[in-house]
Amino acid sequence: DVPAGTQSGTVFRLRGKGIPSLRGAGRGDQYVTVHVDIPKNLTAQQKELVKQLDEALGGKAAQTEEKSGGTRPFGRKKKK
Repeated sequence: DVPAGTQSGTVFRLRGKGIPSLRGAGRGDQYVTVHVDIPKNLTAQQKELVKQLDEALGGKAAQTEEKSGGTRPFGRKKKK
């Protein structure tokens, strides 16, 4: 289970869930990195819901928008 509010890039350590040891002394740890995928094409209704969520959270996305100079609620667009 991934806890609510987990940010992209967070690494979870799952003790004893990794690859078995070659010498039969149990299993190693498995490390899982979270990658959050933000949808690129939102409908008008979805955009409105994102704006409402932003307002409910205190306008944090609006502050990011001002810094980046754009209208993207999640900050700057990645360069490819």
